[in-house]
Amino acid sequence: MLRKIQLRRIPLALVRAVLYIPQGFLEIMIKVSMQIMQWLITFLANLEWMTDYNKALAEAKKLNTTVVAAFVSVHCGPCKFLKHEVFKTVRFGWWVLNNNLVLLEVESTPANDSLMKKYGVTGVPDVLGLNADGTERGRVGGYSQGTGPDQWIAKFEQATGMNLTPLAESPATEVSEVSESVFAST
Repeated sequence: MLRKIQLRRIPLALVRAVLYIPQGFLEIMIKVSMQIMQWLITFLANLEWMTDYNKALAEAKKLNTTVVAAFVSVHCGPCKFLKHEVFKTVRFGWWVLNNNLVLLEVESTPANDSLMKKYGVTGVPDVLGLNADGTERGRVGGYSQGTGPDQWIAKFEQATGMNLTPLAESPATEVSEVSESVFAST
């Protein structure tokens, strides 16, 4: 677990003087650290979603995990908000990676009608938790703008009966706190 760093209380000149750090070195290290954090944030917010149902189930079976199957449409307003406000966030990315989940995106098209009928999906967005054998654990239908990742994840876990690693252990909050304190001190 990362430790929270409160740099805004310690002036950089004092840190340099106490630690005998050469001029500019600390600033370079901060910039490098920020680039690494930015990469991590970008990585966590852009997870790869599978689009093949059978491959997703095979991957879940191999990993002994759950499939998060999102039934969505490109023309659906709530789907766009769900993707932007939940699926493309660091918090969601950390939750997925930390719990080793498999992501499946099923676009509402005629090619996927049989899959939608199989699971009784009549509207989008509809996000299902599936076992590796394809049985449904539960679902969260619809999305209200502004819900955000924490509330949505809690709702999904409750609907599916999943008890996964809590978000409180996510480094995402601590990374943002570090970055805020670093920028405040420069």
